[in-house]
Amino acid sequence: MTDEIHDAAPSTTTPHPSLRTLDVLVGTWQVSGPGHHGTVTYEWMPGGHFLIQHEPGSPARYHGTFDAGANSATGAWSWPGGGYDSTMTRVRP
Repeated sequence: MTDEIHDAAPSTTTPHPSLRTLDVLVGTWQVSGPGHHGTVTYEWMPGGHFLIQHEPGSPARYHGTFDAGANSATGAWSWPGGGYDSTMTRVRP
């Protein structure tokens, strides 16, 4: 079986175009859920191959979906031993 993303990649120095679908995350978000609130920021690393999340000291992972306008997302945060449902609302692009 071939790996379509790798086979279609323009080069190793140019990010694959499908990575652009993550642009919706870029910015600062206010995060809230039961017993938790805070701010998280996403940005592209130089070169545009990797998206990084800034939330100091967290082993958390988020899985969710965006609304049609890409201004809020609902889902859940999880980490070893726990997690919670969450809603994120864009504060600024």
